[in-house]
Formats: sequence, structure tokens, C-alpha cells
Amino acid sequence: MEESVRQDGLKGYVRVVIEPSNKVPSGVCFKINDHYEVKDIRAAIGCDEIMEILEKSWGESLKRSTNIIHSLLEKR
Repeated sequence: MEESVRQDGLKGYVRVVIEPSNKVPSGVCFKINDHYEVKDIRAAIGCDEIMEILEKSWGESLKRSTNIIHSLLEKR
């Protein structure tokens, strides 16, 4: 599943993949890519802009990922 328009107004997307685990028999693997992009790749110099986005968003991103996983597990 992919949310191609981020609800936080930042450029990027949130992608969730659920598949059988390769490590745990009868287990499930959750992959969540909370993907951020700079506003204008042509104007970006170095990594300052993306690092600032990641530093400001890290806590909320982790919380979002945890909430997605818990929400999906509750539906089983």
C-alpha cells in the first residue's frame, strides 16, 4: 500500500509492504518506508535540507510506523 500524498504536507510518500517472514516460520514481515524528498532536487546543495527534514520528522515517523503495525495486527 502506498500513500502517495503525505498528510504532513512534505514531499514524499509512505509505503507499507506486508509479506511472509524469511526468518520466522509462519511469521510476518512489515516494511514501512516513510520516504521524504527535498522540495527541489535541482536547488539542493549537499544534504542539509534532507537532514533537517529527517531530524524534525524522525519521532513522528517512528510513531506512524508503530501505529500502522499495531493497527494491522489488531485486524487479524
